[in-house]
Amino acid sequence: MKKLVLVFLLATFGFSAPLWAAYRSTTITHLAFGSYQLSDGEHSLVGSRVALGVKRLYDPHWAWFVTAADGSAQENFPGPNGSIYTLTAATTTFTGGYEYRFALDDRGDIEPFLGFGVNVISYALDYTYPGSSVGKTSGTGVGPVGELGGRFAFGDSFTVIPAFQYTAIQVTTESGSKKALVSSGLYLGLVFSF
Repeated sequence: MKKLVLVFLLATFGFSAPLWAAYRSTTITHLAFGSYQLSDGEHSLVGSRVALGVKRLYDPHWAWFVTAADGSAQENFPGPNGSIYTLTAATTTFTGGYEYRFALDDRGDIEPFLGFGVNVISYALDYTYPGSSVGKTSGTGVGPVGELGGRFAFGDSFTVIPAFQYTAIQVTTESGSKKALVSSGLYLGLVFSF
């Protein structure tokens, strides 16, 4: 793989009361904005997306989450004889899974976590250039998602959540074969409680 693909979610705003309370079920709704890259192993497309999600913390360690995200990405790829190929991707992603948190103090102010789940992606891709293994295609793909990160609470009303995520999705290419698209990178989430 020529490039490692990064996903940057710049800010996540959630509302809950109270946040990260030990042994108390809490539901957090968040809106996320950011930029991301999507790779077919040959070229990475840079774009932006917006996501809406819900997370339910149902015991001191476990939570489930669901997220819907919409994104678009583009890259101008130089071809032979000075030609330029514009590669595009439009995706709508539905993600569901579980998260396991490790409390490092009595209040749960510092919590490393591992997350895992499944992505379902509706995609419209135009990877048209000489030698492309994807081409122009659209459809729906399914694949795993994994996440490693930490949650750092500052009092009861402000939390910072940095995380690394890896996602792989199988798509059907223009020729009808299967191809894996990869997305991996960093998140930075901010959550406020009222």
